[in-house]
Amino acid sequence: IAWLELLAAYDEKLASSPSLKKNLGLAYMKIVQSKELNSSSPLPVVEDIFDGTGNTPFMRPLKKYWWTEESGVDCKAWASERWNVVWGEFLDMDGAETLPDYGQIKAIYQMVTERVAQAKL
Repeated sequence: IAWLELLAAYDEKLASSPSLKKNLGLAYMKIVQSKELNSSSPLPVVEDIFDGTGNTPFMRPLKKYWWTEESGVDCKAWASERWNVVWGEFLDMDGAETLPDYGQIKAIYQMVTERVAQAKL
């Protein structure tokens, strides 16, 4: 996921690719669905792969996309929020509707977002 987020942030051509957003959303969905991850066994923390301090100019803008134990939510809640954002962006992208699985992704997205909205009532 970290590499896909880097590509989305720093490669203009790939950032506008519906396939990248689709696959990034799928990666977040896999975290949410994982039976191995929970509050007592979260994702391993991914440090700044470029210098280890998290303060490189290259990484600073991406901090909001990184989960850490200090994020204030468990890794599944974080992944769920990122999934919602990323697939929402995917569904609004020019050319996304030409992908063969667009309809299925849209149906999944709508079902989940509707269930979440109903649960908040």
